[in-house]
Amino acid sequence: MPQRPRYATLLALSSIAGLILSCWFLFRAGCAGNSQSGDPGVPVRSMELERFAVPFLFLSVAAGLAFIASLKYLPVGKRILWGARLVLFGLPIAWVLGVQFELLALRICA
Repeated sequence: MPQRPRYATLLALSSIAGLILSCWFLFRAGCAGNSQSGDPGVPVRSMELERFAVPFLFLSVAAGLAFIASLKYLPVGKRILWGARLVLFGLPIAWVLGVQFELLALRICA
């Protein structure tokens, strides 16, 4: 098996950590914006937390792209293909996952 660069693991972990932080901020946004418990919620705080989540989502995708680019043992065409798949499929799936965490928070924090 070819040797990967030392920083490839750091990039992969950064990608996962960015996704986790994004989902955590979106969960907190769902709890902050919850209006089902009789309290009107704090929509401004909810929007602020959603704004915090977006950079971590893009950081996650950027770290994933950098990880794919660091895999020098893959031919350039395959790296481009995997990067395109990450952007075209991974980004929307990560966004939908974040929306699901926000909806989950609305049910749990009620």
